[in-house]
Parts: sequence; C-alpha cells; structure tokens
Amino acid sequence: MRIYKKNTKAMKYIKTNLFSYNIEWNDKDVHLEYTYEPGEPEVHTLPNGDPGYPGSSATVDIEHAWAIFTDVTGEQREVDIFSIIDIDLESVILENHE
Repeated sequence: MRIYKKNTKAMKYIKTNLFSYNIEWNDKDVHLEYTYEPGEPEVHTLPNGDPGYPGSSATVDIEHAWAIFTDVTGEQREVDIFSIIDIDLESVILENHE
C-alpha cells in the first residue's frame, strides 16, 4: 500500500510506504502498521555561503496495532488495539527499523 505525505520543508509531495512490525504484548501477537520518515541531516552552510539549517530526527506514525481476539460467539476478530497499548511503540520501532 502506498500513501502520500506532504513534506513541509520542501513543500512537495513525496511517496512513503506503510511498514509493518510484529511485537508481543500481554501474551498477544500484535501487528503494527506505521509510516516512517528518516529525517534530514544538518546542513551547516549552504553552497552560496548562507547559514544552513538544523537537521531533523527520524519519525514514526503508528497507523494501527492489530491483534486477534475471540468474540462471544467464538469467532476470531482482528481488533485495532493501538489506543490501549501501554508501551512506547514509536521507540520500539525506531530502535528496530531497518
């Protein structure tokens, strides 16, 4: 799946991918879907001699955290549990993103 995200520094649209990562949380396998922006390096001086600009760090935006649960009828359902996960998912992904 491809999405488009606005790059505010360059004021142009760039393609970004939806990445995935699996974790275990409370004995459940959780499939994370996220977007990743690698950030930009610092530019000390521009080619014309003007001062450059600070860099930016990589960022992660979690889109979904899917887990399988069994409902009252015995059917398995995929549920987005992002709002109830109590760990810093962004840090986990940034440490493991390749």
